[in-house]
Amino acid sequence: MSGICGLVPAQERKTPGAKNTNIDGGTDTGDVNGELKQAELRSKEGQDVSVNTTQFVSHLDPSSDLMMVGSNRSLKQRIGLWVSKAEEECRYGGGGITSCRKAVPVPPTLDRFLLSHLNAMHAFEFPSDDKKKELLSIYFDYVDPILPIVDKNAFLSAYTRGQYSVPLLHAILMTAARHRRSLDILDHPRRFAVDCYRKIRGLLYAGIETNNLVLTRIYTLMSLHSEGPEAFKEGARNLAVAFHYGVGLGIHLRFSDATDHPTEEGSPVDNGSHRTSSLNLFWSMWCLDLCAACANGIPLKIHPRDMGVSLESAEDGPQGTLFKGLVRACQTLDAIIDLYRPNSQFNEVPEIVKTTSFPDDGTSFTALFRLIHYTSILLSYKRVSSMKDEDVSENLLSVSLDVYDLVEKYNDLVPLPIIPYAVSLTFAIFLRFFNRESVRTAWKRGCDILDYMANFWWAAEALSSMARSVFEKLEAELKQQEPETVDFDKYQVAENLPDGTLSSFMGQTSIFNELDPDVVDYWFPDTGYNIFD
Repeated sequence: MSGICGLVPAQERKTPGAKNTNIDGGTDTGDVNGELKQAELRSKEGQDVSVNTTQFVSHLDPSSDLMMVGSNRSLKQRIGLWVSKAEEECRYGGGGITSCRKAVPVPPTLDRFLLSHLNAMHAFEFPSDDKKKELLSIYFDYVDPILPIVDKNAFLSAYTRGQYSVPLLHAILMTAARHRRSLDILDHPRRFAVDCYRKIRGLLYAGIETNNLVLTRIYTLMSLHSEGPEAFKEGARNLAVAFHYGVGLGIHLRFSDATDHPTEEGSPVDNGSHRTSSLNLFWSMWCLDLCAACANGIPLKIHPRDMGVSLESAEDGPQGTLFKGLVRACQTLDAIIDLYRPNSQFNEVPEIVKTTSFPDDGTSFTALFRLIHYTSILLSYKRVSSMKDEDVSENLLSVSLDVYDLVEKYNDLVPLPIIPYAVSLTFAIFLRFFNRESVRTAWKRGCDILDYMANFWWAAEALSSMARSVFEKLEAELKQQEPETVDFDKYQVAENLPDGTLSSFMGQTSIFNELDPDVVDYWFPDTGYNIFD
């Protein structure tokens, strides 16, 4: 089996059956096989075999025309076709158009030094069964309802049989570790997440997982990992890899409207469960792409013009209400990105930002949607409005405090990097209005929130430390002279940003103009960012 527990070094493998001591002090069960081998068959419902056996071939590929010879399929009004693995091999296998070489499963050969490295990092080991169960519960209770990246039924079915993907399980546990509830399970959630991420990278480098759909899910989950000064870039890079695999499978095309894609012949997805699972995965990636574009100040990975699916398929499809709520919230971010694009002609707050609202139903899910909406408000007014307008300033201050209220009230929010990002955005607002008495205590509240988030997010710890240094320095200056004589302008963020700049997570450091360079170097060493230019 590609990427399942059976693909582990002989004698040292941790797979279902025999007991092995693991890094968390508990025990995991596993069979120890006598030789390194890859199973020839993957469970259909557990490993998306119906999708993995096909590949999308664009009509732009000359081989697509050759593959149509002798076929009753038509490419007219279509942008490509889905082919089986055998047909894919036939394209470059030299066996002629109508005869393909037989696909023969070849056992993988891992370099023994690489194998030793994987064993040294305990790449095939997991926490105790009880802890795994609790972390899986966190993931499927809090993450899966609004980000159905993993096919829940398929994964749990495979997990019960011991036929799960090792790196995928690590990715799920890593994501769950960022949730507040993990503090009741793990001594050091951040350290655990970092350890999981390190194992995943090692396993993927070794080629342990080869199923492209599973790889799409893994890299999407990896994009949620955020640790260290390069984490934001690395998260965006992982999401780009996820899109690479997903687009190769055609998950952005196969669910188009009937008028755009009237037939499904050649599509590997011919049943409702796989159809819904792949559609959910695509829209989850779409939402995370928008969040990453805002938080990292980078272009989107996919444009609507390149998609064969429409927003209606996410809003009116079989997905759950919570998932649809996330899609709706992220649409406000989509409008914000238009404001920050190079040579943007937009000069007012998008209508969708002004009209969108989410009810306070007392759940952490809806609270997340509201938090994303508040983020879009802060970013939009920062771009197109003058903060000297009294109505604008009052609105920004109110929204900033609303962000704090949400995060404090709902400390079980879905663990997404955009949460500490939203809190960090408020510091720019408080710096702008620091001469107001109410603001001089509000920033401390933001730092306290980030200090708590530091249990799960590196960025929260970094931004809290840096913000506290700036505001304490400003307070000291206020004590030495009358507030009205302090030059607040030197602490401000430019209201009119150059075209093509997005208020990125790293870009938030631009508000710390008076920060000691040593503090910046401590948190962002060798990153190429110079906030003093």
